[in-house]
Amino acid sequence: MIRVLCLFAVVHGFLAMETETRPVTKVVNLLKDMQTNLEKEAKEDEDTYEKMQCWCKSNGDEKAKSIEEAQNHVKALEARVDELTATS
Repeated sequence: MIRVLCLFAVVHGFLAMETETRPVTKVVNLLKDMQTNLEKEAKEDEDTYEKMQCWCKSNGDEKAKSIEEAQNHVKALEARVDELTATS
């Protein structure tokens, strides 16, 4: 009977130790959580990058067109000034 109780106590202690979180298990779980968070943040960063890239491309094209139009307008005004200066 005592042997059975001792065996039960040993088995119970072993099982209790298995269900407790060991330091290594805690570290492994923290690393898994960190990996999950990093993957989530990487996806968010990728989405933000795509939005910014689209915004930069569309605004960059618009600004380049605007600059070209302004330069053409400046040339036209300079020609007009030269023309009016020559006739006066």
